[in-house]
Amino acid sequence: FITLDQTSPELYYVQINDGGYFANDPDLQLQISAWDENPIAYALIDTEPTFSSMASAVEPYSGNLFYNLPLQGRESTIYVQLFDIAGNPSNVTSQVVYLDTTSPTGTVVLDSPRLTNSRDVQMYVWPISSDVVEYQVNEAGVPSSTAWQVYDGSISYTLVAGDGPHTLYVWLRDWAKNESVAYPVTVTLDTTPPTGGFGLLERPATNVTTLTVSLVSSGADYAYIAEDVGFSTGTSFAVTATTEYTLDDPSDGLKTIYVKYCDLASNCTPTLQQSIEIDTQAPQVVDLQINGGAARTADPAGNVTLNLFALDTTGGSGIVGVRLSNVASAVTSAAPLPYEQAKAWTLAGPLGNGVDEVKTVWAIYHDAADNLSDPISATIQYDRVAPTGGLYFNDTVTNDTLAILNIYSNDADAVEMKLSYGSTCAGGSWTGLTDTTVWALSNLDGEQFVSLQLRDDLGNTSTCQTPASITLDTGGPSPAAFAVTGNTTAQPGYTNQVTLTIWAVAGGDISNCSYAEIAEDLSFLNPISSTADCTSFPYLYELANQSDG
Repeated sequence: FITLDQTSPELYYVQINDGGYFANDPDLQLQISAWDENPIAYALIDTEPTFSSMASAVEPYSGNLFYNLPLQGRESTIYVQLFDIAGNPSNVTSQVVYLDTTSPTGTVVLDSPRLTNSRDVQMYVWPISSDVVEYQVNEAGVPSSTAWQVYDGSISYTLVAGDGPHTLYVWLRDWAKNESVAYPVTVTLDTTPPTGGFGLLERPATNVTTLTVSLVSSGADYAYIAEDVGFSTGTSFAVTATTEYTLDDPSDGLKTIYVKYCDLASNCTPTLQQSIEIDTQAPQVVDLQINGGAARTADPAGNVTLNLFALDTTGGSGIVGVRLSNVASAVTSAAPLPYEQAKAWTLAGPLGNGVDEVKTVWAIYHDAADNLSDPISATIQYDRVAPTGGLYFNDTVTNDTLAILNIYSNDADAVEMKLSYGSTCAGGSWTGLTDTTVWALSNLDGEQFVSLQLRDDLGNTSTCQTPASITLDTGGPSPAAFAVTGNTTAQPGYTNQVTLTIWAVAGGDISNCSYAEIAEDLSFLNPISSTADCTSFPYLYELANQSDG
């Protein structure tokens, strides 16, 4: 039997390489969709609709046909016609394909720093083949069939974790899925920030507005310094051992200086800060006293206590030191000493016994910012001269064991005296200085001495002064009798003259007589009595009662 088949196969469509327009291999795979009641036997394939070219091919039919495209680098139309086993031809169906076997090219440009602290980097390709549509990038150096991404003008990639050089490999692919060679790009990842610190070489308080900053860092390439924590007014500079920084705000007060270190990958330290007090004002209130304002001193070595007082009310950094000198011209260059309200000091020479002169001490106060006050001075009388003086009795001879003793000093500063029996100042006690005192003589008749030492308010003690002497005589004179005569021609016991001569009768002792009282009545009452010096005998006496009798 024979089967009659006059129905042509129906060719619905032809796809090339699963529907792609581009092909990078002349060996094309055609996917056929067709139907026929009877089996389809073969297919005609050609680049000409008449199937008459040299490239015409007859392929046994299957759902996938293969065809070697002879033309490259241009667009071609592939024509397909099917024939069933009865020889019935199908309709002719075509599909356009562009054969491109040339790999794309380009230059990969890094759009991020080659040294970076971010794992996320950006790249782009320029110049670039116009047909590039996809890319992939990795650090393994081998492309993956599943890692292709659409190229939209930029390439993003996240580096594998870990500081150091990273080589990125970029592949390009065109519509025909031609792949480029690998384009390597090297990026160094640095996520480790530098470390560091800084110091202000000035004191915690200073009177200068250009500061010297000491910089110490590791891994830093540059630094910022500013007076605001955001560094809006600061500038960057290469890290050196020290740098000068001039304050933006030079007014007095507490200033905070901010510093941070950064490397070339823009890793930065946390912001560091230090504060400094700017004080350009000198101490305002100053005073200086010696020994609490005492007028005089007598310390043998010239040791005194200086009473210091200063205030820093304007600048505010506080008084911290003082410069002291006994010479006005040397106080400015004197070595600074710690400020104390009481400080031991030694006066300038000459010093020691016999010196009595005014001593001067000079002071300059300085605050924590080393602002200096004007010089100030204080004086004190250095007195190592002992007082001098003397003493004497009212009488040279007395018959009373209590005698009035007079004392005097040639030094107004003498405040104490010591009276001693004898002439050597041995014994006795110190008492307050008086002008007179009652001195108790010993009970033995004869010449007695009293010695004197004086001491002033500073303790300067005199040597033993010239002693005072007095004679105690409790026996009295002992003449046997006194004789009284008038004129020499008269009988004894009579006279016609009112002036009489009185003398001691021989045998009497008036050698220790000081004076004699002569009177015309036994009571020796004035006005009819008189006193005669014993040395004037014979003594002329004029009668007070000159009437006869």
